[in-house]
Amino acid sequence: MSTIDILTIVAYIGLCFNNILQIVHVIRRHSSLDISIIGELIRLFAVVIIWYKLLLVNDFAIFLGHTLIATTFLLYLIIIIYYRINTTGKSVKNKKLKVRLF
Repeated sequence: MSTIDILTIVAYIGLCFNNILQIVHVIRRHSSLDISIIGELIRLFAVVIIWYKLLLVNDFAIFLGHTLIATTFLLYLIIIIYYRINTTGKSVKNKKLKVRLF
């Protein structure tokens, strides 16, 4: 792997960190009522189309990085839907949370 390939993977890992932070936030709040599921499904559609294009281009570093993004995003979407199903119609307290990474 070249230096640019390694930097590409590192960049994708950095982008995955945002999804991980969002997952932690939803789990701590026990709610996803303020997140647009339609918007996230559109984002998932875009991620899958780009992932397929990268598969055709045959660039391993970019394909691996985008696979990481797709995996963390899919986990995020599953958690959003889970909490949406389990909190619909329930009162959710809006507590201030201490900021912690994990």
